[in-house]
Amino acid sequence: KPRVLLVDKPDAIETTFLIGGVGIRYDNPDYVGLTVVNTILGGRFTSWLNDELRVNAGLTYGARSGFSPYSKSGLFQISTFTKSSTTKEAIDLALLTYSRLWEKGIDQATLDSAKAYVKGQFPPQYETSGQLAGLLSDMYLYGMNDDFINQFQAKVDGLTLAETQRLVTQYFPQQNLQFVLIGNAAEIADIATQYGEVTQVSITDTGFGQ
Repeated sequence: KPRVLLVDKPDAIETTFLIGGVGIRYDNPDYVGLTVVNTILGGRFTSWLNDELRVNAGLTYGARSGFSPYSKSGLFQISTFTKSSTTKEAIDLALLTYSRLWEKGIDQATLDSAKAYVKGQFPPQYETSGQLAGLLSDMYLYGMNDDFINQFQAKVDGLTLAETQRLVTQYFPQQNLQFVLIGNAAEIADIATQYGEVTQVSITDTGFGQ
């Protein structure tokens, strides 16, 4: 069910929030395709989320989304922050922008742009000895083989509009979203109840304090 973790920080003048759900394992065969689709949603400065929340609405300095994969499962999250008084406006706009994945989908020009961006960003991640050591560690830890490197560009190039819709439907959580709000509970508690069952903790509670 939809749930909200409200972390009370009484002196906060902003609300930091995350919206998300279950993601993917690191060795998921659709990892590359999901990277491209997420680039459109919230993976670069010109993404839908950053464009709507920062550029058009001026509600934040940045909004992002992404998959955090682990060995057995993972998570998907949208994250940003805004001043306390615009908490609801920012959350609602983030959800509305997220819904474009299902309601409007991705057009060919946007997909082509994201493909070019993802391919351009990939090689610099593995230029140094430390970066390569990190890659080898991930390959060992998560059971990946060298197809991750050798097939990356081909998988990006092969992504079609029909495939993007399959990925959206299969992997991006739509129902029972989970929310984390960190801010002044006296100002945002009523807002939090609009998105799910609320559990409130203090920023000084175990796990949240110093």
